[in-house]
Order: sequence, then structure tokens, then C-alpha cells
Amino acid sequence: MRLCHLTQALALIPLVSEGFVSAQQYPIKVLHEFSNPTWLDSNACSQKVRHNGEVLVTSATTSAIRLVNPESPEEAITVASIPGGNGANGITEMGRDIFYVNGGNYTVATGPILGSYGVWKIDLRKADPVISLVTALPDVRLANGIARLHPTDETYLLISDPIAAEIIRVNVVTGEYVRVINDTALRAIAPNPNGVSVLRTYESYVYYNNQGSNLSRIPISNTTGFATGPSEIIATLDAHSFAISRDGKKAWMSSNFINALQEIDIEKRTARIVVQNQTDFITPTGVALGKSNGKNVLYVTTSGGMDWATMTAVTGARLMQVNIGA
Repeated sequence: MRLCHLTQALALIPLVSEGFVSAQQYPIKVLHEFSNPTWLDSNACSQKVRHNGEVLVTSATTSAIRLVNPESPEEAITVASIPGGNGANGITEMGRDIFYVNGGNYTVATGPILGSYGVWKIDLRKADPVISLVTALPDVRLANGIARLHPTDETYLLISDPIAAEIIRVNVVTGEYVRVINDTALRAIAPNPNGVSVLRTYESYVYYNNQGSNLSRIPISNTTGFATGPSEIIATLDAHSFAISRDGKKAWMSSNFINALQEIDIEKRTARIVVQNQTDFITPTGVALGKSNGKNVLYVTTSGGMDWATMTAVTGARLMQVNIGA
């Protein structure tokens, strides 16, 4: 969840990668606008694309997991809600239409409530979705990013705790969890209060962003999740959420403070702004890769047009589609 104020936002330097290349504007469109206030925040919002193209969206302001069909996006349908929670954070898929989501309780006044976080399974294989608790996370300060350990793995999830600056591994069969990565590279970078945030896995790497600061990766074991080498920074930029391309060569990063989407060449360590200064593209947060009419698209959420001086949403949060080409 966002804890940064305007002065902190302005202090984020550099806001674009040191290897920045000139911008190209990708076409965008608004699929759905949620009621105001709905806060789809970069540190506590995620979306996942189903096999049929429907998009599942979580929110910092509700425990509901909602579904939007890009072909008829007028309605956002609640498919499940986290029992006893007031916010749902990361979401990922493990097996067709089997999703896992983490969440708990958070207030602006006190921050995350220790002992309230957990991981839930959402089964969408039948007409009536079923949600069940996988495990409580009583000593995790903030369960945030979530990723499947490996595309062939049916047992383990990786979850980030941006306050403790660590990554834990959760066994979805037994509910057991252990800390697998605790590294100084995962810590918050001033003036941001939180460290490791969104997680994505690709081959033998876990990619992550430190809130507002960089995109990095750590080599890991595909069977245990433990680090097999040191962290390396891919790009230093305004980093809030991201998706990895199917071939692992590119990443797309939402840059919340500069209202932009940046495309990163992972091998060359360069970035370019591909969406910015568009009326509807205000405070982008979560990013997910999908397909529309056979072509790759990104689904990007916004936090709802923030007035940074008052920390209030001036518009409802949005689900956007960005056409990135082939």
C-alpha cells in the first residue's frame, strides 16, 4: 500500500532508467472505471488474466476479487471475497482456473495489522467459485506480491513482505511456509517506506521491484525457491508494478508518480516510456500480460487519479488496456 506523500514522490530520482530511450505512445483504452473511491494501489493491487481473457482484479480498499470481461467490460463481477479482510493484494494462477490470493487488514492510520494476513485458494472451475484458506501468516507483516515458483510446480508460491524485506515460500498443499530470501537488496530505498513488492518468476529467476526504485532479479532454485546467487538491478526507475514478456526479454513497468508505462529491455538494461501524459492514464498501478484478438496486450490498473496533496482519489480506479503489438 502507498505510504508516500508528495514530497517523497518528488524525491524519487531517477524516475526513469539511466538507460532511458525516447518515448513511443502505445494505444490505450479504458475498459472499466470503478466507483470513487476505489483505490487500486500499486503495492496492494494485482490482476491476473484467465485462459478465456477475463481479468481478475484485487483492490486495497476491498476484500473482493472482481472479474472484468474485456469483451463486455461494463460490469465488474465479484467472484469471491477474503473472509475477515478489508483488502486483497497479490493474485496468481497455479493450474487452470485455480488462483491464489493474499490479503488481510490494513488501515491508513495504523498500517498493516500483524496477524491478519493469509493466503486463500479460489477455484473458478465451476459455475460457483469456491474460496478456501490455505494458511494464515501470523508473523508476516504485510503479504503483498505473489508468484508461482515455477510454471511446472504445483506446490509452492513465493510471497513478498515489503516491510520485513523478505520473500517467503508457501506450500499450498500443507500450508507450511518458510522464509527463503532475506537480502539487503530487498530493503526499502529512501524515501520509500517499503522494499520488495511485486514478484514475477521466469525460468530460474525471481524478478521483483523495490517500491518506486528499481526492477531487479535474483537467481533461485526452481525446486526450493532459495537464492542461488546475488541480486542484480535491471533498471533504476519509478517502479510500481510490472509484467514480464512471454520470452523473458522485456518487462513493462508502471511508473505511478510520473503517470507512465515504461518498457524495459532486460538484456540491454534500457527503458523507454511508451505511455505517458494521456488523460485517462493517471497513477498507473498493477500490470498484467494478456491477449486480445490474438495480439499481446497489457492490462493496467490505476489508483484512481490521486490528489497527492490530500492523498484522496479524484476519480474512480480504472482498468486499462494497452496494445503493445505482436
